[in-house]
Amino acid sequence: PGDDFPLYEGVLAAGSTLLGYTDGVTEAFDAQNQAYGATRLLAALAQDDSAQAACQRLLDDVRRFAGDAPQSDDITILAISRRRED
Repeated sequence: PGDDFPLYEGVLAAGSTLLGYTDGVTEAFDAQNQAYGATRLLAALAQDDSAQAACQRLLDDVRRFAGDAPQSDDITILAISRRRED
């Protein structure tokens, strides 16, 4: 409470998807204590994914990476897409 947060405003281009995630995604660890990281996150995404597909693809990849390692933080992923204009 009382903290100021930066406010950004923009327009999502037609056909684009905006993805938000908590640090539990990039800080998910595997059995060797290696972090998932931003590089893997970017590699897991496909250019033409819908918002739902982007979330599912990323969650599946994080789970595959972590394997049987215990989850150390929340994993939250949210995406919105704008349809392509005809």
